[in-house]
Amino acid sequence: MKTSIKLILFIGILFLISCETNNPPYYKLKGKWVESVQRKDTLLFNYLDSVGGSFWLNNGLELRNGHMLPKASAGLYDFKFRNDSILLYYGLSSTYNFKPYYYKLNATFDVLQIGNFYNSGIPNTARMTFVRIN
Repeated sequence: MKTSIKLILFIGILFLISCETNNPPYYKLKGKWVESVQRKDTLLFNYLDSVGGSFWLNNGLELRNGHMLPKASAGLYDFKFRNDSILLYYGLSSTYNFKPYYYKLNATFDVLQIGNFYNSGIPNTARMTFVRIN
């Protein structure tokens, strides 16, 4: 009798261990990231689900019409994944259209490379590197 109870407990523990959630690697994006060269632009990944999520881009202020305002590309972005690219939609866009960009998260989940989706001073084909800060 004791052996069968131990066997049932052992099988139950194995079952619980094997039921560990296998979240996609992008679940590791949650948190704050800073651009690695000038360290001025930040990404805050705050919402993630099974197909993508959203993040906030903070890339400083600019003078417009005599006022210091967030740069035009700052704000909320929704994202989805497709193979080795990330599909982005800018929340203030007038059309609901996701655009593909390069995306790669390193094996230790602390360096993110992404295609240039917001900096008009560099080519759209450029890759930007962000590092995790929390």
